[in-house]
Amino acid sequence: SSASGKIFSASTFTNDGTIDWTGGTIFLGGGADLINNGTIDASSDNSVTVTTGGGDFVNNGLIIKTAGTGTTTLSSSIGFDNNGTIDVRSGTIALPTNFDNDGTLTGTGAFSLSGTLTNDGVIAPGAGAGTLTLNGNYFQTAVGSFNVQLASTSLADLFLVNGTASLNGALNLSCILSCTINTGDVFTILDSIGNLSGTFATVTTSGFRSGFAYDLTYDYSADRVLLTVLDAGTAPVVPEPATWAMMIAGFGFAGSVARRRRHAHVLA
Repeated sequence: SSASGKIFSASTFTNDGTIDWTGGTIFLGGGADLINNGTIDASSDNSVTVTTGGGDFVNNGLIIKTAGTGTTTLSSSIGFDNNGTIDVRSGTIALPTNFDNDGTLTGTGAFSLSGTLTNDGVIAPGAGAGTLTLNGNYFQTAVGSFNVQLASTSLADLFLVNGTASLNGALNLSCILSCTINTGDVFTILDSIGNLSGTFATVTTSGFRSGFAYDLTYDYSADRVLLTVLDAGTAPVVPEPATWAMMIAGFGFAGSVARRRRHAHVLA
């Protein structure tokens, strides 16, 4: 279905499919609630706000901004909860003032808000790998996670915070695509314009070569977090074609001997 300048009043509307939000303002009025269990695709710059007695907007699915270089606004006048995913691929999505995120915020565009984004959920920059910008302050709680994907020094995740950044919780590092990283490579994974404080309580890694080793630097003077590759690890040894042929022949010979032995035992 499509949505352009819709008004919901005195009822609950649940979306279990896909809404193409092509423009205009969605109004919640008279206690109306909007619950998204499917996909809402914002393909322009638009907003969700309230009329008198407005209700709540709950995202359990996906809200994605795929077009429009301006701002799609989730007004502070609504009660907005994110338990799903908000993906900003173009322009900016404005979150309510001092927003508390319980779901996933991702993308290669920008989120903005007045005050502080408190992350109890997941921040995941990029679409594969890339830069996600936050225009506001950032606070990651003990249950929050920051997911970073690395492919190479020219393709890696970065969270750019145009405000202060306070860290806690988990940092989850993963190596994607062909993952052509080398010993000595340095990645800036978070860069804040304001003061940086705190550290990640835990770090997990996945997809890296055996023996991968790293160092995290919390540069409080430059207000950024750096990852230095101390050891890129060792790739698994893949046998040469001739070696594979010998192994296969050996397996075949062993199987043949086993069959002969079983056959002789039966005849006895």
